[in-house]
Amino acid sequence: MIIRKATMQDATAIAALHAKNWQQAYHESLSAAYLRDQVPQERLALWQMRLQQPADNQSIWLAENDGELCGFACAYGGQDPRWGTYIDNLHVAATSRRSGVGRALLAAVALWHGEVYPSQGLYLWTIEINTYAIRFYQACSAVAYDVDVWRAPDGSLVPVIRMAWPGVQRLMLDPEQ
Repeated sequence: MIIRKATMQDATAIAALHAKNWQQAYHESLSAAYLRDQVPQERLALWQMRLQQPADNQSIWLAENDGELCGFACAYGGQDPRWGTYIDNLHVAATSRRSGVGRALLAAVALWHGEVYPSQGLYLWTIEINTYAIRFYQACSAVAYDVDVWRAPDGSLVPVIRMAWPGVQRLMLDPEQ
């Protein structure tokens, strides 16, 4: 497995994995019609925009195995004065889960974050019913802090949990390990 920065040529693969993961993880929270009919094109437009016109504080990493995308992470450094760097996306292909891809991506985010935003923490939001993700983040030393409601693009109101790492030292492992 290799971890590398994303390029514009990666937009289609990232969007496909993002859409597939939403369809798998959000099927109980978002409408089937939205997931089927709109998510693929919305995710493609999102990733094309993010890679063509990146925010100054944005960084995107890919995990590849034999040239095939098996996961990605997108973070916005120093996004929040209290919580620090926001991990907006961390997705691993279903066939690559439990193989170290998620931890390697978190390590890549933490290394970048530690260099650019060393005095801040990391955080993300995950849907409340995604217990697999919550257990994964807790196993990676995250703490659940608060609950909010995400107004999803299809109009659904979805409970979400903020997971945070006040310090990132434990995550700052070599992503190649």
